[in-house]
Amino acid sequence: MVIALGAVWLGGATASGAGSGGAIVGHVRYLGTRVVSAIRVPAASAVPCGKTRPSQALIVGKHKALANAVVSVSGISSGGPPAPVDASIAQKACVFEPHVMAVPVGSRVTFVNTDVCLHNVHLLAGGVTLGNFAMPLKGQRSKLPINVLAKAGNVRFKCDVHAWMDGYVHVFDHPWFAVSDESGAFRISDVPPGTHELTIQHELLGTSTRKVTVPDSGEVSIDIELM
Repeated sequence: MVIALGAVWLGGATASGAGSGGAIVGHVRYLGTRVVSAIRVPAASAVPCGKTRPSQALIVGKHKALANAVVSVSGISSGGPPAPVDASIAQKACVFEPHVMAVPVGSRVTFVNTDVCLHNVHLLAGGVTLGNFAMPLKGQRSKLPINVLAKAGNVRFKCDVHAWMDGYVHVFDHPWFAVSDESGAFRISDVPPGTHELTIQHELLGTSTRKVTVPDSGEVSIDIELM
């Protein structure tokens, strides 16, 4: 599901920039052979989680499309971050949805428990705990403290009750970023013209870079293949 909030699209394919320039469009594909198996759920958690849960760590679709790759443009000195946004992440059927989100600095994220079981939200950055709060009630909503997303970087969130439940919020201090959707597609709009470096981040496949030359207007297309 793609949630449109202000200038940034969360949990989906598109992000908007500062209002002028060209667009970078493309697809991310996984050409490797690694397979991440579904998680067998302990019997004590089978209700309501089910007997198995699909792994969110490596989602590969048709034509080797790779979801949840975070693509961003590095090294542009002009412009600043877009306005912060309000977004939400659901604990649904014992997974976090969306699994990966990208937002501007200062954004607020609310976690929502839609299950009839106890969850929690354990927040970490670089292995350091930033917060940990219980989510025992169906329908409970808990908003992150504003300081958690106050600077650029990556924040991991997980549920200690259900070991397979985790995800990531990527925080940017500029507007040129996107998350690939289930078809591997992404779009970054209003990028200043010139040759730039794209940074691609994926939780299992690591970080890599590509060069791309953006026109004064229109689009440049790039296919990103990861191994």
